[in-house]
Formats: sequence, C-alpha cells, structure tokens
Amino acid sequence: MKHLLIIIFLLLSACSGEGSTASLIQQKSPHPGLAAENLQVSYAENSTIIPTFNGRLGSVSYALADGASDDIVQINPKTQSLTILNAGTTQLIVTDNGNDLYKPASSTLNITVSKAQRQPLSGSDLTYAYAEGLIHQVNVSGAKGQLDYALSPDYADDVVKIGSAGSLVIWRTGQTQITVKDDGGRNFLPAETQFKVTINQTESEPALYTDISHKAWWYGRG
Repeated sequence: MKHLLIIIFLLLSACSGEGSTASLIQQKSPHPGLAAENLQVSYAENSTIIPTFNGRLGSVSYALADGASDDIVQINPKTQSLTILNAGTTQLIVTDNGNDLYKPASSTLNITVSKAQRQPLSGSDLTYAYAEGLIHQVNVSGAKGQLDYALSPDYADDVVKIGSAGSLVIWRTGQTQITVKDDGGRNFLPAETQFKVTINQTESEPALYTDISHKAWWYGRG
C-alpha cells in the first residue's frame, strides 16, 4: 500500500510539471516581427557576409527557400554568416528562435550577387615574317571566361585568318587588327581588347657571286 501511494504521488507530480511547461510555452507572446534586409553585393571569391535584421530577439538560422538557387551562397550555421560562391540571385528563409518571452518567427531574405569588376583584358601587337599557311596560336592576358577571337570590322580580312579560339593563319603580307572578347564567365563582367597583326615580307636570300675574271671570253658565248 505504501509503495502504491508513492507511485501515485510521482505520477501526479510529473503531470503537474508537464502542465506547467505547456502553460509556460502557451504564455509566450507572438514575435513582434522579424524583417531581413535584402542583400545586394558584388562577387568576391570566398568573401563572407553577415545579414542584418530588424526585430531580432534571439539567434537566427537559415534555410534555402523552395526552388531557390543553391550555389549562390554557402550557409555557415556556427557563425550565422554566409559565404559567397557565385554571382546570381537566391532566397533564404531566416528563423529567429525568439526568447523567454516571445515565440520564434521567420522571414525571407533575398540575396543578389552581381558580377564583379575585373582587370582589363590585354594583348600585344604581333609581327610575323610572311610564310603562307603558317599557323600561330594567339593569346591574351587577364581572361576570366570564354574568349572569342575575330578580325576587327573595317580592317583587312585577307592578311590573316583567325579562328574563334585564337588560331592565326598567315595569308599574305600587310596589317590588320584582331578583336578578342571575354564573356567574363559566371562571376565577372565581360571585356574586350584589340591588337594589331603585321605580316612582313621575308628578306630574299643574298645573291651568289662567282668570280669569272680568269675565264676566257668567247664572242657569242656566255
């Protein structure tokens, strides 16, 4: 009988404690409102950003919104920060866990990472000796994306032939200009540059001289 009374007492105490906890949760007020400030930043490899919020009461957590791009930023839960991965747009769901007085709340965070400025694309003027059909590979510095080589408009189109990947074929002597465009890839703005190509006539071989002063001269014979 004594043991039965102890068990009943423990059960009543447990029920009373659960009721108190549930009551405490129910007594929390609705969150006054969480507003995430949308982010607009330029791409910078591995740079970290920390969003700001209005109405934040506790710690925040992030989750990718349905259908949003998953390769624009990387979520760092421990530091509550974001690492930039690529240019583009995405959307996160931000949740504030509230505090002892207020319930949790969520808000959307829109992120736009624009393409970055870049160093100029540059190429040097080129000069080659004429050798019809000889192929040279042309290169430029500062490339960030896909390159496209082409003869510049309004310049001679019969001095060299140029492939889109920079393969240059000598055609005849003269001068022309090449335009190179870089699309910048995913993360950088496009750029272009021009450079001259000059094809010079090769120097002729020196004439051979033979001394014939010691030979007899016969009229009518060479």
